[in-house]
Amino acid sequence: ETTDEISRIFDALCEPITYKAHRVDVSVSMGVTVFTPGTGELTEILREADIALYKAKSDGRGRWAYYDAILGAAHASRLLLEAEVKQAIVERQFLLHYQPRIDLATGRIVSAEALVRWHHPKRGMVSPGEFIPLCEETGMIIDLGRWVLEEGCRRAIEWDKAGLDMAISLNLSPRQFEDPSLMEDLAGFSALPGFPHGKIELEITEGVLIGSDDEIEHKLEELEDMGFRVAIDDFGTGYSNLAYISRFPVHCLKMDMSFVSQLPESGPIVRRILSLASQLKTLVVAEGVETPEQNRWLQEHGCDQVQGFYHQRPVPLDEFLAIVTERAR
Repeated sequence: ETTDEISRIFDALCEPITYKAHRVDVSVSMGVTVFTPGTGELTEILREADIALYKAKSDGRGRWAYYDAILGAAHASRLLLEAEVKQAIVERQFLLHYQPRIDLATGRIVSAEALVRWHHPKRGMVSPGEFIPLCEETGMIIDLGRWVLEEGCRRAIEWDKAGLDMAISLNLSPRQFEDPSLMEDLAGFSALPGFPHGKIELEITEGVLIGSDDEIEHKLEELEDMGFRVAIDDFGTGYSNLAYISRFPVHCLKMDMSFVSQLPESGPIVRRILSLASQLKTLVVAEGVETPEQNRWLQEHGCDQVQGFYHQRPVPLDEFLAIVTERAR
């Protein structure tokens, strides 16, 4: 009965409103909890309703959610994680692991994707899937991403000074790309002594290219002028508009691993991407290569570079450098 009552209230709130002959459609998200007079503080009841409302919004909006003990525990856990991540950013508990990128024509390791990892003082290594979405949602990705860029640029400078011919790839989240301070930060990094022009690649997703073409083009051209290269990550699953590839200064297409995992069935799509990149003189990297069959197929069909567990998982810096040295022999 309670559920029926809630649904009736929800449906009534969602009814379109007519104002001066104009119809206004209303979208509603609603959090629900139970208040029995004399059994709890009103502020606590409102807090529970707010937690349920957050759940309704995070599930896609336009719905209602009911507060219960499991939801309360999950919310408390999330608040704790959020506080711990904030502290971790301040105390620099994060580090970078590196996954090699292999040139299929020579077999050489020519680049490394730097991937952020969190070494929690009590829990040890925490999965990125646990903290990266939280950082995106709360905006903490701006501070974390700035550290990744700073650390990655510093590492690229060190490698270049040491005579190591190795590019490095750094991920830019959509929220970072829109951050007003990003270009200033990158300009500062590119002005550092020994900055290796053309050796640092910034990976962005296709979604960030949707918007004002002129503004995006100007920003990407600025990045190129600073000495950065631009790669489109997870290519083929989103916008995939030929116009931006030909118009914007894009150096590399990172083919989404979903295509690689389905080889050879996905062969026609992969061949089309390879052909497109060849015509535009754009580098293609296949992500998520996990089997020798996938690696062989990509090599036979002219893919430039690959990365994935078949060659190497992401590893700490010392282990990565040891792998590079061993492979060079």
